[in-house]
Amino acid sequence: MQIKEIIVEYVERGITKIGNTVFDIRDHAMDRLEERHIPPSTAREMLRRIDQVKDTLEKKFPPGQQFGAFNETLDISLGLVFRDNGNIAWTTSLLGFPRHQPGMGRYPDINISQLTEAFDQPYPLTWERGEFGMDAFTKLPDGTQLEINFNDEYDGDGSEITHVEFHRGHSQSVTGEGDAQKIFATVLAAIQQFIKDERPKRIAFAADKEPGPSRANIDTRLVDRFARPMGYQVDTYEAGTSLYFDLIRRWGLR
Repeated sequence: MQIKEIIVEYVERGITKIGNTVFDIRDHAMDRLEERHIPPSTAREMLRRIDQVKDTLEKKFPPGQQFGAFNETLDISLGLVFRDNGNIAWTTSLLGFPRHQPGMGRYPDINISQLTEAFDQPYPLTWERGEFGMDAFTKLPDGTQLEINFNDEYDGDGSEITHVEFHRGHSQSVTGEGDAQKIFATVLAAIQQFIKDERPKRIAFAADKEPGPSRANIDTRLVDRFARPMGYQVDTYEAGTSLYFDLIRRWGLR
């Protein structure tokens, strides 16, 4: 069977390569995906993260040992088995954490988010006050610079609003270089720090929308995680290839 290289948001039955890992995607796994209404794009993102930590997983689980891998942010669990040739068989799918029910048997579970934490950690930032507000910078491993600008402006009715723009090199697109996850984590860390220091009344920004509806849901959850406890209402909408965020301060006013 020919190996399919995934270039869209969906996973397919059969032998499929994601990153450097070949997955044997069983019919049962795809059937459970459909029955439990799990977006295929969510499963693909999970497989991508599994590929990132494949070496660690191989040390923990010998060939033939079935194990469950789950992630809280994606809200998904996968049943997996390493083959002797290093490929991974994806055997079943669950929504949420693994659930061991009578008659289903028991096997070890692992929280993938703990292993992929390094991929979610932001790059260190340097801050400066620019012409229109605060700016944050960091040099990326490929030699380009990530610049995050917090521009103090006013909307149509004269209300204060901070618009956030971020650039990689001379491009407004930060995806497609293999570290979009870490870039987005860095931008969110900068926004969180800016909110702590400046307490803006309103802050708005846009991010490239990855393929598939679940990617937008994941990004929204990440913003909610820090913004709501800090007193901000989070509104989002999608337009074209972008996902727009509007954070409005609801409590903790100065």
